[in-house]
Amino acid sequence: MNKLNATESLRSYWLVAAAVVLIAPGASMIFSGFLEGMDVTSLTKAVADQYVVKKGNLLITSALGLLPLLLLTLVMWVVGKFVRSVHYRRSMFFGGVTAIVLIIVWANTTHWRSYLPDKQFLSWPHGIELVIGPLIFAPIAMLLGVLAGWLTSRYF
Repeated sequence: MNKLNATESLRSYWLVAAAVVLIAPGASMIFSGFLEGMDVTSLTKAVADQYVVKKGNLLITSALGLLPLLLLTLVMWVVGKFVRSVHYRRSMFFGGVTAIVLIIVWANTTHWRSYLPDKQFLSWPHGIELVIGPLIFAPIAMLLGVLAGWLTSRYF
């Protein structure tokens, strides 16, 4: 596969990864609501309301999840300068994206499980996981995921 096809291939994967990262906070809220025993109607209203509030806005939470994905793009660009194998690069990319999504789902599920079904925000430091997860834990997990993807593609 030549370089152009490899770049195009990773670009289409990036678009799918961005969509998954944007959907993950809302899906985590829905999952948390079902775990807390909410019915579909009240859960749908809670999710819709959460997209328009100032505190804990799902759009902002989703946008924060894109920052580690942009860092992954930079890492993959640097890796692309040294690693020509598309197989390695694709595995490294998937390892990084998987780690990012897992951290985002974990942070959101942790937050929404305590918020739902009462819809009462707890005091400080509750809610900080929505910021710390994507901005601190996800980049570290992403680098470990890239390393795991490289090792997996190299030895398996």
